Amino acid sequence: MPLLRRVFNQCNRSVVLLAMVLPAAHSLADDVTAGKAVYQKNCQACHQPTGAGIKGAFPPLADNPNIKDNPEHIANSILKGQSGHITVNGDSYNGMMPPLAHLSDENIADVVAFILAEWNESKTTLSAADIKALR
Repeated sequence: MPLLRRVFNQCNRSVVLLAMVLPAAHSLADDVTAGKAVYQKNCQACHQPTGAGIKGAFPPLADNPNIKDNPEHIANSILKGQSGHITVNGDSYNGMMPPLAHLSDENIADVVAFILAEWNESKTTLSAADIKALR
């Protein structure tokens, strides 16, 4: 019996050690959920709750071929802002989006995941490290 107890105790220690060493699983669903909150606070006043934007004023993020599967474009627009003429789905826009570089790398990665997954049927993502490299 002492041998069985030692084996059991060793297994328990191993499980605890693994739990401490391995990072928590981070899924696309977690990123999208967190990104929705970031979007609601920082983006939806202009781009609207549905991502449809306002024709002629604020371009849509939903079904936007300019950003589909292009997370770097979205991240750069968030980090550096965007101004000048753009065309989205045949509609012209000539406004200015201010930079939102005050957002954390994680917040930007999450909102990019939300925009792509929610409205552009894309599972392409960026990590916080990717955002840091774009800064």
